[in-house]
Amino acid sequence: MAEEHGPLVRRLAGDLMIQRYVQSHLLQDDRLTPLIHARSAEPEPYDGVAELWWRSLGDIFSAAQTEKGLAASQALLADERTFIDLPRSPLFFANEHEILSDKARPAI
Repeated sequence: MAEEHGPLVRRLAGDLMIQRYVQSHLLQDDRLTPLIHARSAEPEPYDGVAELWWRSLGDIFSAAQTEKGLAASQALLADERTFIDLPRSPLFFANEHEILSDKARPAI
């Protein structure tokens, strides 16, 4: 994902008006199991999450109305089909509400 899909997103970001793209890969460490179980939950079978950022909802819609944007969307979707179980991978849009920020965030 990072080696192939990441560069593809980077190459097509302008056509899709994407401002930021982040991949978060599953952190597997048995010491984290008690934290997961404290919520009475079992871990989901996901191995990562991707975040795509736009300046506005209008940018998403504008990019989708151009030939380059449509072609870029189709290229990304075709690549995603090679490594994502799309029917079991939720897609949602959100507004971020930052509560706390530390500019020197530790990389786990």
